[in-house]
Amino acid sequence: MPFNHSFVPIALLFLCSALCTSDAIGQACVGEYVPDGDEMPCGEPGIPCCSEPFACNGPNSPCNNYDPDFQDTGGCDLSCTAGCMDEEAENYDAGADYEDGTCVYSTSDTTICELLTYDGNGDGMVNYQDFLGFLSAYGVADLDGDCIEDSVDDNVCIGCGCTDPDADNYDPSASVDDGSCYYPGFEACDGLTSLNFDGYEYELIVFGDECWFAENLRSEHYSNGHEILHDLSNTQWATTELGAQAIWDDDPIWLAEKGRLYNWYAVMDSRGLCPNGWHVPSDEEWMALEIVLGIPFTEVYNIGYRGTDQGVQMKSSPEDSPPWNGSNSSGFSGLNGRYRAGPPLGGFAIDGNGWYWTSTGSGTTTAWHRRLYQGSDQISRMNNLNTNCGFSVRCLKNSE
Repeated sequence: MPFNHSFVPIALLFLCSALCTSDAIGQACVGEYVPDGDEMPCGEPGIPCCSEPFACNGPNSPCNNYDPDFQDTGGCDLSCTAGCMDEEAENYDAGADYEDGTCVYSTSDTTICELLTYDGNGDGMVNYQDFLGFLSAYGVADLDGDCIEDSVDDNVCIGCGCTDPDADNYDPSASVDDGSCYYPGFEACDGLTSLNFDGYEYELIVFGDECWFAENLRSEHYSNGHEILHDLSNTQWATTELGAQAIWDDDPIWLAEKGRLYNWYAVMDSRGLCPNGWHVPSDEEWMALEIVLGIPFTEVYNIGYRGTDQGVQMKSSPEDSPPWNGSNSSGFSGLNGRYRAGPPLGGFAIDGNGWYWTSTGSGTTTAWHRRLYQGSDQISRMNNLNTNCGFSVRCLKNSE
């Protein structure tokens, strides 16, 4: 604490009065003070008086010939250095011999360099001109950091965001839907809502913690790039033991809306019918989807139609494009993609159903499959049709 020169402890006064006094001509004396009633000077003339409080022999050293009541007569030792001796002070002086009460302390942790970041015009000072510059820029936005103001930047969408209240990232302040919405289970699809494979874009949907294609496969190549056998006659289709694909009645509109039809040999081809990291779901993986939609575990292994309204949940609605007669509340977007017959005919069948292969065989020439029926609310599990039949295919992302 800085020394207060107006305050002298009582003990110090007593000590000084006991050891020294001053005579009439300003000469301090040393030795015992012996009052004689006549205010005689002390018996031993001494050293000159010092009235400089910051001298080496000033008041910081008790009774060292400092006397503020007398004119200085050359008794001060001025060889000492006065300064701030507090290391926490901004002006700490490591060479000071004694504290002179001049310490200055910081009132803020903010450095001058931090403060100068507010120097908008770069003149080395923060003043009213910088404030006026700030006001002129108030409200300017550049969200993508390209130094183009967002209101005139074609790469920035003002008010854009997810406007679907059912999405995980719904933004109530957004006025324009930018397609960024994602939904429960988003992580199962690695944050993707669609996937491009073999030149076709597929919407994705999550059931439980599994990521499925929400569209029928349209690919004409295996995942390694090899072309899938196609353009087979009815006889060739009914008898081949190679993987093959066909477009129902060779209708390009049908292809665009409802995908291709694949025999089971293509499903099981080691070159992969689905993209790398994906596969055609097994019978049990289809059951897992059906359980998510509400078919009881005790019923899911039954053959034939099962459940209550799971077929309705999986079929596209009349409002969808392309439409069907379901509700599509699951997002599966099932379609009446029809099928191509196996032996002996090998031709395209005209029915109102959607047929889907699983990757699980059930015999030497049969495999498990699913049927969404035009006239039923349920979903059928069957294993009675030949592996040369041409059905629709969905893809399922591999588990980690």
